[in-house]
Amino acid sequence: IGFSFFNWITPVGMEWLLLIAVGILTQFAQVYMTKAYQSSEINTVAPLKYIGVIFALTWDILLFDFVPNGTMFLGIAMVVGGVVLNLQYKARLAK
Repeated sequence: IGFSFFNWITPVGMEWLLLIAVGILTQFAQVYMTKAYQSSEINTVAPLKYIGVIFALTWDILLFDFVPNGTMFLGIAMVVGGVVLNLQYKARLAK
């Protein structure tokens, strides 16, 4: 916050609409995530939050022409691999 205070640029035109859209979509995401936690077991829903990594990477590539380096792919693989292993472990415990 300290850095943005001195370099503040007030949004104009379409930037305001984009900020409002982000706020509204974030609110919907929060509501539906809460509903998911209420309607299912937490150990089933919680690991799915990490799918956001895949969406973030996709948007980075499509919108910003950002190409992740090897270290980033390693981190992504570790997170996704951990989620998959966790889901498999929980499925085995449920049997």
